[in-house]
Amino acid sequence: MDNLTTVALDWATLGTGPVGADLASLALSTCRDLLGHYLADLNGRFDKPVVELGYRVTLALTGASRVHWMLSRGVQPPNEYVEFVASHAP
Repeated sequence: MDNLTTVALDWATLGTGPVGADLASLALSTCRDLLGHYLADLNGRFDKPVVELGYRVTLALTGASRVHWMLSRGVQPPNEYVEFVASHAP
């Protein structure tokens, strides 16, 4: 057994979603738009408009949900987070 591989599964969020959704989650964590780099490296594996739609919709819905959650608890969301979410709405 020279070639052992470790695989970690997050069962709490395991499921299917639109192509681009995981990228949107990463973008929301960093407030950096990574879509251009991702699209450039697809090499024809996925349809670019479909990826972009999945990314933008997930980013908008998840981002807005997080802003709502913060505001409902009296927490002021960081300005850059709100601006990032608003600027990427579909």
